[in-house]
Amino acid sequence: MSENQPLSLDFLALKPAAAARVIQQLDPAEAAQFAARAPARIMAPVIESMESWPAARLVQNVATETAAALLNQMAYRHITALMRQLAADRRRQILDALPAKLARDLQRTLTFAPGTVGAWTDLSSPGYSGALTARECLALIQAKGTPTGIAISIVSDNQEILGLVPLDRLLTADSDTRLDSLIARPIRALPAQLSLTVAAESTLWHHSALLPVRNAQGLFLGTLTRQALAQAMASKPQGAAPDREQDMITHLSQAMASAAIGLVKLATAPGIREKARD
Repeated sequence: MSENQPLSLDFLALKPAAAARVIQQLDPAEAAQFAARAPARIMAPVIESMESWPAARLVQNVATETAAALLNQMAYRHITALMRQLAADRRRQILDALPAKLARDLQRTLTFAPGTVGAWTDLSSPGYSGALTARECLALIQAKGTPTGIAISIVSDNQEILGLVPLDRLLTADSDTRLDSLIARPIRALPAQLSLTVAAESTLWHHSALLPVRNAQGLFLGTLTRQALAQAMASKPQGAAPDREQDMITHLSQAMASAAIGLVKLATAPGIREKARD
């Protein structure tokens, strides 16, 4: 790596969080090329410091061997946060390249019995750091380019669930407002192992039509909407493959939130945020 590159190995090693903020704003192909050139032991802490969606996009775009080397250097909670957001085919490729024990653990973590909340959770739903500003979050949502739903999930650096921020509150917030200050109220997450029948009776739905879902370790796994739950209860899948169920719930979540990206683009257009507050 040449000395005139803006991100040196020393910078990556000494200031991984600062490096993460730079890399997650790069063009996806450029970020992947950069990650492929850096040693995995130095690059892994940087990826851990990135927001989960740009980090997953980076892992999606690098060579399979590079992805496996990077993940093998990372903490398990960060690995699961990235792997759940990958396309199913890409996830399988990387699992095949990982050490056997790690691959088995990840497979168990990301596989759910039919008839449970986990089987109908939108695993592609990102969690956003509470330290992000509204402006930074909207930029990430716009870059992602897919519907974001009626609310976004806020997580800690350890992937613990802090709460939800309604999309309308995010769109009207001052640009420099931190996300953790926009959380409407503390909210409990649905366990992924919970049966659909029990989940349907939860009083948590009184507060939001979208709920975060946690894994067995209490970490953020994705989201479940009331509409998706109704679809799950109506279909009562008995033997559907997890990836097929995941495809169904991802499409359903995108369908019900099809206007969200348009709202984000409108909110980030020059002058719009100022006019909204006049």
